[in-house]
Amino acid sequence: MILFKWLHFFISFSTLSGLVFTYFKPDNLLSITAEELSRSSFSTYLIPILFVAVFMVVGNFITGWMIGKQKKSFGYLGFISGLSLLGWIVFHCYLIQAVYLVHILFFILGSFQSIIALWLAKVLKPVPFNSKSLA
Repeated sequence: MILFKWLHFFISFSTLSGLVFTYFKPDNLLSITAEELSRSSFSTYLIPILFVAVFMVVGNFITGWMIGKQKKSFGYLGFISGLSLLGWIVFHCYLIQAVYLVHILFFILGSFQSIIALWLAKVLKPVPFNSKSLA
C-alpha cells in the first residue's frame, strides 16, 4: 500500500515538473520540439500539458492522499488514474507520431497502477460496486 501511494505521488509530481518545464519553454519540451505537433491541432505543448496536468497531478495526488487516509474507494480512483495515464500516453504518441523512452516508462507505470488498483478494489470490495452489495 505504501508503494502504491508513492507511485501515485511520483506520477503526480513528475507530471507537475513537466508542467513547469512547459511553462518556461512551451515550444521545446525536454528537447522535443513543437514541430512534432505539426500533424495535430496544437502548435505548442502548453495546452496538452495543462490538460494532462489537471488529470494526472490532481487525480494522482488525491488518490495518494486517499491511500494514506485508508479510504476504501482509492482502488477505483487508482484504476481511473492509471487508465487516464495510459490513454494520455497513447493519445500523445499518436499526436506526435513518435514514441520516446519517457512514454514507455510511464506506460509501464500506468499499467502497474491500473493492475494494482484492480487487485486492491477486488480485495477491499468497497461499496456499492461489489457484487454482494448489488444482489
